[in-house]
Amino acid sequence: MERRDYLELMTGQIRCKKMCPVIVKEVEDHIEDQKQAFMAEGMKEEEAEKAPLSEEEELEQFIDSIQPKKKNNPSDIIPREKTLTDDEKKLFT
Repeated sequence: MERRDYLELMTGQIRCKKMCPVIVKEVEDHIEDQKQAFMAEGMKEEEAEKAPLSEEEELEQFIDSIQPKKKNNPSDIIPREKTLTDDEKKLFT
């Protein structure tokens, strides 16, 4: 995936649109740092440009795999062994 495509896909999932520029800058900096590190290890620039995106995609897939399927149930968001207090339940409603 190209960097621009990745950033567009990522920003499309951000609810708070006014934060998009800040988040995009942070992610772009991270991708560029990783690219430079890969090049310092001897990777060609073209490969180094795509390698951080592959790592980001793998991380996203992992995060998606552990996300609760029903986000409206607060007990899906926290470990099952903990019971929410009434005050904690109010935070989710």
